Amino acid sequence: MRVKYSQLDFIKIKKSKETQLKITINSGSMEPWIGTNEVITVEKAELADLQKYDPIIFWSPGLEICICHVFTEVREGLIITKSLISNHEDPPTDPKYLLGKVIEPKFKWYHRLLFKYIKHDD
Repeated sequence: MRVKYSQLDFIKIKKSKETQLKITINSGSMEPWIGTNEVITVEKAELADLQKYDPIIFWSPGLEICICHVFTEVREGLIITKSLISNHEDPPTDPKYLLGKVIEPKFKWYHRLLFKYIKHDD
């Protein structure tokens, strides 16, 4: 999932008092769970709020987009994520770029189980 934002846009959204946001998905990296052009609900979160296999939204400063992928771990203080359609990890992300967790649609226990055990074709 990719949503184009400038760094200033991201900072405004992150600092806003809203605790939940509606965001439209612009790619298929989270299909079949989230489809292209689907609207999701994101709850702002900090690194300490994350659990393994939580779907999260974070800002990529290099690409200037927000990305929705699955959180897998913290490594050397950085957030590690993957999409649903690839086995490859995303480049590590500084926690300051974390926006929040996807709360709607729900990423249910069986989604987490499938993500953990099923390998994707690249």
